Amino acid sequence: MKKHWFKIALLSLAAVLAVVVWGLLDTLWNSMEQYEANSEIGAVTEYFHHFASGDYDTAAAASGFTFDEKNSKENYVQYLKDTFGSDFSDLRFAGRDGDVSGEKIYRIYSGNSPLGSVRLIPTEGEKRNWKVIAEVEYAKAITVIAPAFVQVSANGTAQAPLDGAETHEDFANLEEQIQVPKKVTYTLKEYLYAPELSATAPDGTVCTKTVAEDGTVEFTVPAAEKDKAVFEGLMTDFAKLYANYVSKDATFKTLKPKMVQGTDFYESVRTFYNGWYIDHTGYEFRDLEISDVIRPDENTFVGNIKFDYVVFRGTKEYVYPSAYRLSFCLSDGKWLLADMKIK
Repeated sequence: MKKHWFKIALLSLAAVLAVVVWGLLDTLWNSMEQYEANSEIGAVTEYFHHFASGDYDTAAAASGFTFDEKNSKENYVQYLKDTFGSDFSDLRFAGRDGDVSGEKIYRIYSGNSPLGSVRLIPTEGEKRNWKVIAEVEYAKAITVIAPAFVQVSANGTAQAPLDGAETHEDFANLEEQIQVPKKVTYTLKEYLYAPELSATAPDGTVCTKTVAEDGTVEFTVPAAEKDKAVFEGLMTDFAKLYANYVSKDATFKTLKPKMVQGTDFYESVRTFYNGWYIDHTGYEFRDLEISDVIRPDENTFVGNIKFDYVVFRGTKEYVYPSAYRLSFCLSDGKWLLADMKIK
């Protein structure tokens, strides 16, 4: 009988000890889980666990990132996906101290391939010891050059140019004679992705965009369809008359009223000596082409013209390839040649 009660006592003690041990193990396990969750590695692991389950909103909400016309929430989420990918099965981390005291920077790897970085910011009085946010690398800043009278937009939002303006290069030597058109510069930066750029003239004309090798974007205003015939006619008329003047088939008197007076070009034409030109019996223009007619502002236009000027002397003909860049301005309601450059 005594042996029976002794066995019962042993079994009861064993059961009590088992419960105590189980409780201690459970407490220890929970403590370890809590420690892991509040550790640097635990915080980073939890951050990417959200991504693995398709939850990017949590990261976006905690990022401290300002969502605006430059960078939307959708842009930010796409940036996370593009930076860290979608395979989180072999993530590795390498940490270091951040540039702000107390913060940590973790470089993220997929296997041996480097991805992006995350920043760990210490927290106080919160459930977690660390707040994790992705380090952002903005797209390269973009320099935009455009006529001062157009409106430049990025992602559909109107932009303001930097202070100051520069004279359009085709009118650089004319500031004393006319009101010269200006160009302005924009610097577009802190975009996660390069923005969609556009520019529009006051009359609604959509600007032409060109991109230089260094990434600089320049907008020009093409001549509107309603103006093309007029502008091309003015260019053709002046270019032919100038060629005739050089060959002594026209006089300065016919050329003078078509030019802005007092410019360097005007003086060079006025004092030009054409007495050397060969005697000839006729002339004609061949293969005339006009290109790149643009509007630096509402009162000017510029374009290129080229042709072969053929001079006849008896049965012989002499071909003179000619190419000019012509700049016109509106003066008292009349278009006048402001400058001409031989190309």
